[in-house]
Amino acid sequence: MLDGLDEIPDDNQRQAISTWVDKQIEAYPDICLILTSGPEGYKKARLQENFLELEVQPFTREQRDKLIQDWYFYRIKKEYNNKLDLGVRDRAKTQVQNLIELVEASPYLRLMARNPLLLNMIAITDEKNRALHKCGMN
Repeated sequence: MLDGLDEIPDDNQRQAISTWVDKQIEAYPDICLILTSGPEGYKKARLQENFLELEVQPFTREQRDKLIQDWYFYRIKKEYNNKLDLGVRDRAKTQVQNLIELVEASPYLRLMARNPLLLNMIAITDEKNRALHKCGMN
């Protein structure tokens, strides 16, 4: 897996990496090679070999809220050695609701939370020390 083609600032270097990946695909047809990139970076350095191009689709509100719910229930359940009593459920529900409200109150977070990776980062940041609440992201 090669992550972040779009993070290479120089267009020529980015194209050189794409060319190298093309050669690897041709030389090793039985391997699974994954190359990640934001759309703008990839448009300037497309692969030429046979490959499957996939694009991350934005979450719906329901998908976003489900990920937040599942994420918090997993984290809190793990914190209590997989014990899932009413107190654990209530704590998770409270944190889920707090984060959903925070995301809904901020146009910036709402936009970021449409991306699965960014939503995961938002949840981690929120869970670690409630940093999003402290920095006024609402």
